[in-house]
Amino acid sequence: MSEISREDFTKAIDAVGEAFAEADPKGLAFGLRTHVTYGLYKQFDDLRGAQTPFDRGAFEAALKLACDQIRMHPKIETASMQPGAEETTESFTADLYSRCWTYYSDEQFLEMAKLFTGRFDKNGVALDLAGSKCIDLGCGSGRYVVAMAELGAREAHGLDLSDRAIEDARARTSRLGIEGCHFQQGSMLELPYEDDSFDFVSCNGVIHHTTDPKKSLAELARITRPDGIAYIMIYGSGELWWDLTDMIRDVMAVVPRGYAFAALDLMRVPPGKIFNYMDHMFVPCREVISHAEFQDRLKEVGFTSWEIMTRGEMIDSAERKALFPEDDDLVGEADLRYICRF
Repeated sequence: MSEISREDFTKAIDAVGEAFAEADPKGLAFGLRTHVTYGLYKQFDDLRGAQTPFDRGAFEAALKLACDQIRMHPKIETASMQPGAEETTESFTADLYSRCWTYYSDEQFLEMAKLFTGRFDKNGVALDLAGSKCIDLGCGSGRYVVAMAELGAREAHGLDLSDRAIEDARARTSRLGIEGCHFQQGSMLELPYEDDSFDFVSCNGVIHHTTDPKKSLAELARITRPDGIAYIMIYGSGELWWDLTDMIRDVMAVVPRGYAFAALDLMRVPPGKIFNYMDHMFVPCREVISHAEFQDRLKEVGFTSWEIMTRGEMIDSAERKALFPEDDDLVGEADLRYICRF
């Protein structure tokens, strides 16, 4: 079989979007849109999580099958539904993620908390938080706050946009008997903390979802002490994943998020997959950026040095980039994970 190029994939992904536009011009086939896009997401996610080079033939076949299925679906000419209430970008984002966290059991939640230390360990980074005042910005239900507390933090704080997530975080840590955790609702665009408040600041996968990533980064830097450390993860540009999710985001824009949540739940999709799908396909704001662009931003807010974490879990594009050079055209800049200092 001849090598399937990145350009071939881009054309095939565009063809799926065009098939939806032709088969469902009024945007009424919610079930078809959810079923097919989740199927493509799951296929891609399985392939990028495999301990082998990306199976280009399998993903090309999945894209062709999606087009065939879409074209066989009957057109829906009429439908009615109640109009949704007006929402701000922040309220939409807060509701989206607060729903995602509720799917996790306490056991699954604690397993996710291990990802925090696992990624540092894999990169040979010794993270000493003993006696430190720490915070996780965009903490969700508090998995990384728990991880910081278990690493000996004197105070482990968490901030999230969603009241519901904060309530869940407080309930979980109380139920699990984990002490030293403090949670507060708030926005990264205006953090409710004094300058130089924290020894260690964590922000994993949040800045790129804010309405002003530059301001969010500046706020993060403001609350980090001069001799402190910040850990930041944001999306890197250039991945095939973004071509796929851009198409799916367009297709799913007409589908109410409550419908999508219910459909995935009914299909017994695991909590982590629900989170990942809804995160990428429904969040209103999403920025991807290159290493060079991000480093310029770090300098602008006062950071003078940083380490780049180039290893991770198999689901991390940086890990695939490290293990399988033949996938380089598919992963682009990969995910950006930085440890920053002033």
